[in-house]
Amino acid sequence: MKQKVKKQIIGISEIAQLILFKLDDELFSFRITNINEIQEMINIVRVPNADSFIEGIINLRGEVITIINLKKKLGLANTDILPNSMIMVARTETQKIGLLVDSVKEVKNISEDDVEPAPKLVAGISTDYLEGIGKVDDEPVIILDFNKIIAV
Repeated sequence: MKQKVKKQIIGISEIAQLILFKLDDELFSFRITNINEIQEMINIVRVPNADSFIEGIINLRGEVITIINLKKKLGLANTDILPNSMIMVARTETQKIGLLVDSVKEVKNISEDDVEPAPKLVAGISTDYLEGIGKVDDEPVIILDFNKIIAV
């Protein structure tokens, strides 16, 4: 007679994969599942009467993509586009969008246990856009809530 063995998982927590990027001198992240690709800076065409955080649109391999300037969306002081700025391309349920950042650093795995709720105000950013604060190599990293960021 075979006995059913119940497996018990002890001491294993979920792993979060984060894509780390810089805005000004601050380190931010999204969960990697939200990002499809990283694109070097290409010509952005301005769209008249768009929201202030909409930098414009690009044509990426025949597809028109709206570009959100994350520094403007988050209300950061310096919203300049740098020569080495990057576009993180993400797919929503209905379209692709681009997220303009100063630079993309790397992808890191962290334990969900190392993600804490965000305090009321972080780096001058309201917690409306924050998912939490993670620790990467003993440094705090702001984890942004992708769905709240892309909500227009």
